[in-house]
Amino acid sequence: MATALLLAAPAQAGTEQCFNGAACVWKDNTYSGRWRGMVNNMDDYYTVIWSDHVPYGNNYINRDVSSVRNQGVSCDVRFHELTGGRGEWLYFDRVSEGVNYQDPYLANGGGSSAYRGENWDNRILSHRFTNC
Repeated sequence: MATALLLAAPAQAGTEQCFNGAACVWKDNTYSGRWRGMVNNMDDYYTVIWSDHVPYGNNYINRDVSSVRNQGVSCDVRFHELTGGRGEWLYFDRVSEGVNYQDPYLANGGGSSAYRGENWDNRILSHRFTNC
């Protein structure tokens, strides 16, 4: 008698998993792959673990961010290229504004700021809520 062993693949996230009040980041384009929603300022993505807590490979976000969404209810968010909310940044409005609150493909730029036209794929290291 043969026995099959089924291993579950990590769940694919989508924007529906980004909960109210959170700044969300995804490892892959179009809100797929590993993800994390955060309701507080995060100063160092090198210390933040992806939501799925997969027990293999690199569990920390580091700079591995390819898509973002601000599901903020009362705050906008700035995603920064350096730790501690420093360096160049992209600005995203709160989702209730209805525009400029997400970007599925950071390689082509996005958000609003003087740096919006630059490649932001695998560049973000922290975020700060603002305009609350």
